Amino acid sequence: RHKARTPYESLPDLCAAFPEAGAEAQVITEAYVAVHYGELPTSRDQMEALRAAYERLKISPTPIEEHKA
Repeated sequence: RHKARTPYESLPDLCAAFPEAGAEAQVITEAYVAVHYGELPTSRDQMEALRAAYERLKISPTPIEEHKA
């Protein structure tokens, strides 16, 4: 993302890049904002949920991959 854009402004682009993982993109964005801007600690359970969301996002197809099929 560009430095001048907030994570929330970049979220639609992330969702467009991973259309089947919009919920995961939202979870990751919310966690980033909470920790980066709010300097809030993250619990072990929150970290596990965040890692799971990231793994689901990584394996979700992108629009380019969907057109190849």
